[in-house]
Amino acid sequence: MRHKTITLCPTTYEIARKMDNFSAWIRIQILAFDNGGESLDDAIRQRNHWKAKFDAINKPVPPMHQDMEDLE
Repeated sequence: MRHKTITLCPTTYEIARKMDNFSAWIRIQILAFDNGGESLDDAIRQRNHWKAKFDAINKPVPPMHQDMEDLE
């Protein structure tokens, strides 16, 4: 395996940090690109999918439940 460094913005870093295997995901995306790439619509759909997952993980706790955070 060879190493390649990429730069992420704070938002994409947080998403990548929560992924089980970010490197494998990147390799799959590069191979898909090399095999003809994906349409812009597919790329936007995938971006929205991962953003929704990230947003679901990082939802603020409503004030009435903040005292219950310790129970999780």
